[in-house]
Amino acid sequence: MKVIRESTGLTQAALAEGLQVDLSTVQAWESGRRPLTALRSLDLARLRAELMAAGASPVAVEVLRDSSTRT
Repeated sequence: MKVIRESTGLTQAALAEGLQVDLSTVQAWESGRRPLTALRSLDLARLRAELMAAGASPVAVEVLRDSSTRT
C-alpha cells in the first residue's frame, strides 16, 4: 500500500483527505495493523479509484483488487 501511495506522490494526509478517512486509518493500512481485506467492497473500490486518479499504476491497483478476494 505504501509503495503504491508513494508512487502517486500522495502523502498519507492527502490520501486520507481524498478518501475522507482519518490519517490514522491510512497509517494503519500501511503498517499492517488494519488489513485492507477488512474494508467493505465499496470502500476498497473508492481506495482503488483514488489511487488511479492520482496516477497509480493500473497493475499495482489490480494487486489491491486481488488481495481483497484471497482467503
